[in-house]
Amino acid sequence: MLMRNYQLVPALDMKHVLSTRRFIAVAVMVGAMSGLAALLAPNTAESQTPDTVISQTPDTSDSLVPATPDSQIPATSGTFTPPQAAAGLVAYRTHCASCHLPDLGGLNEARPLAGPDFMNVWGERSAQQLILYSQLTMPSTPGIPGSLGEQAYVDIVAFLLQANGAQPGGETLTAATQTVIGSIADGLMPDIVRQAATATVPAGQPGVLAGLSGLTVAGTVEDFVPVTDAMLRDPGPDDWPMIRRNYEAWSYSPLTDINRDNVGELRLQWAWSMTEGGRSQPAPIVQGGILYLLNIGNLVQALDAAT
Repeated sequence: MLMRNYQLVPALDMKHVLSTRRFIAVAVMVGAMSGLAALLAPNTAESQTPDTVISQTPDTSDSLVPATPDSQIPATSGTFTPPQAAAGLVAYRTHCASCHLPDLGGLNEARPLAGPDFMNVWGERSAQQLILYSQLTMPSTPGIPGSLGEQAYVDIVAFLLQANGAQPGGETLTAATQTVIGSIADGLMPDIVRQAATATVPAGQPGVLAGLSGLTVAGTVEDFVPVTDAMLRDPGPDDWPMIRRNYEAWSYSPLTDINRDNVGELRLQWAWSMTEGGRSQPAPIVQGGILYLLNIGNLVQALDAAT
C-alpha cells in the first residue's frame, strides 16, 4: 500500500485527468467451497469420504469424526506439539493479528478466535475442518486464501487450540487430524499464552516476525499543538483535521493553488509505504503541516507534508 504525493509541473497538452481504478479479481473456488459447505453442513447422515461419518450423537453433532470405535471416546490433550504452537504464534502475528487482533478478540467482521464465540462455532467440529476452512478463506482480501502453505495453517490452528485451553503434547497436528476441538479445548486462554500473544516484539529481533510493516522512521512531531474543539469547528484553510474535513462533511478545501485548470499537470513526486497485512481504508488528516496516516494495527504515521 502506498501513499502517493502529487505536485504541479509545467503544463502539458492534457485535457483530462487520468484516473486510476482498482480492479480486484476474486477467484471463486466453487468446487472447493461447495465441498466445504457439505463438510460443515449440520444434520447430514451421509459421510463425505469413505472413512468418515457425521456423528449423530447429541454431544458431537455437526462434527466430522473417524468411523472407528475410538471416535466415540473423548480425545485427550496433546494433539499438537509445543514447537507447532510456537510457530503458529509467529504466523498468527504475521498474517492474522492485524484483523483478529493480537489477543484473538476479533474486530468488526473479523470474528474472535478464542473464547465462547469461537467454541460455539467450532467446539463440535474437528481440527481438520478448521484447518480446511482456514485454507479456503484466509487470508481474506487483499490477501490470497491458501497462499500461506499447508504447514502454516496447521501451525496457526495449533496456536488457536492452545489459545483456547488445549494442552500441547507429543502428538503432531496434521491437516488430517480429526480430533473434535471441544474435546481438548474449553475456550479459556491460559495467562501465559495471552501474555505471549499480546507481548510487544522488539523491532528487528532475529527470527521473530511481528507483522508486515512498511517504511517507518522513529521520531516525534516537533512543536505539536493539540487540536481543540474550536479548531475542529472552524478548520484553518491549510488543515484537514477530520474525515471530509469538517463536521458538515463538505470534502472541500478552500485552497486555490490546484484548480480545474491545472490539475491535469499533477505528476507523482514520491511514494510512502504503509503497513500491510489486512483491510485498510485510510482517510489521511492534516494538521499544522503534518499529514497523519492511520494504518492497520493501530499504527499512525506522521509525515511532513511540506517535504
